[in-house]
Amino acid sequence: MLKIINSDIELEITPIEKVINTPEPNFYHEWLNMYVEFKSKGLTYQANWGCYSSELNELKQSLLALKNNTSHSEIKFSPNEGMITLLFHKHKNGSTYYLKYKFYTEIRSSTFIEGETTLGELNIDELLIGLNWLTQF
Repeated sequence: MLKIINSDIELEITPIEKVINTPEPNFYHEWLNMYVEFKSKGLTYQANWGCYSSELNELKQSLLALKNNTSHSEIKFSPNEGMITLLFHKHKNGSTYYLKYKFYTEIRSSTFIEGETTLGELNIDELLIGLNWLTQF
């Protein structure tokens, strides 16, 4: 399970099922069906969602690079037609990150939840551990 909790938000992503799409390992080999639950200040969002395991691996590698980068930078994660979009931004001081998020109620919907929060180094470490767990599911 991937979990991000701070004073503003609680985000949990739980794997449900891994689907093998191709006989040979490639980018589209594994699809991961997941359950997403987001809570913030009395607002709750719940959805079934999925993406390729390789997309989660790319996010993990990008977050590691972002963490090890001493300069100001950002990465965007928006698979599966952008139903869930996460934008990670590293502040100039190097120890603070901002997470901008957008959760659509369904693919190509005009209804969504959007916001941003601050994450610390510990949140990024927990996120990397959660991503590793999801990719090994």
